[in-house]
Amino acid sequence: MTDTAAHLPGTSVRRVDDDEDDPHGLTVERWHRMASRGATGSEFGAELLDGEVIYRLAETDRHAESVRSLSGLLSLSVPSEVVVSVGRPLVLDERSEPRPDIALLRPGHKSGSEDPTEQPEVLLVVEVAESSLVFDRGRKAAYYARSGVPETWIVDIAGEQVLVMRRPASGGYRDIRNLRRGSTLEVEAWPSIRCDVAVALPHSSEGS
Repeated sequence: MTDTAAHLPGTSVRRVDDDEDDPHGLTVERWHRMASRGATGSEFGAELLDGEVIYRLAETDRHAESVRSLSGLLSLSVPSEVVVSVGRPLVLDERSEPRPDIALLRPGHKSGSEDPTEQPEVLLVVEVAESSLVFDRGRKAAYYARSGVPETWIVDIAGEQVLVMRRPASGGYRDIRNLRRGSTLEVEAWPSIRCDVAVALPHSSEGS
């Protein structure tokens, strides 16, 4: 769920310090330094993607209900070694720190990493979309795929469906399925984590 200072859903604005202009945009390290001075808006949910600052719209009741319902069920379903992260920043490369609405993480199991400070293995990210649908299923999903996130769910509130994206590649996800109420959502990396699509959709969207 994203926006810019101009309130155009799904676009971005790059902000840099006057004394540190970088043609490639911000790094996560510099983003954190700016955040420590209150210069980024990260305390309000702004995120960094490919060196650009993405501003987030105020959360609607339907968005909040969807996140609360799905994250609550996932929390009851995941094994002890999997963490359900809600609205927290996730460093995926040196120029990106997105804030997925929900993420399933497995700490200490990132493939090939021996660094104890390394980010955890990402099993799934979920974005709940209203006005940001085009951005979330387009540029943001493509970024997740390029970063190797194995599975992304886009909860399309208006369309009353969930887009399940798998098989990440450099150009995006190669397997995309649209699931509606009555269908089952299943985390491919952990098939025991499953729920009905209806859990991810707010009750207020029924019959709309």
